[in-house]
Amino acid sequence: MRILMATAQDHKRAFDGDNGPNTGGMGAISPAPRLSHELENEVMERVVKPVARGMQSEGTPYRGILYVGLMLTETGHSHRI
Repeated sequence: MRILMATAQDHKRAFDGDNGPNTGGMGAISPAPRLSHELENEVMERVVKPVARGMQSEGTPYRGILYVGLMLTETGHSHRI
């Protein structure tokens, strides 16, 4: 069974206005305002499901929480890392 949890957008900069050095995390917004439903579905189809299928096919089905950290480009596209 898979349950999709809410998305979040973190803010790592130390100062207001997204300025200053990166920190371990200063806060987050949920749901992530830049992540559309279309992109969320694309991530599920292109990233999450292939990972789960691959692990299953290798005899190590995943159990637990799979954290998917993404970086979006200026145009809102994600890249697999």
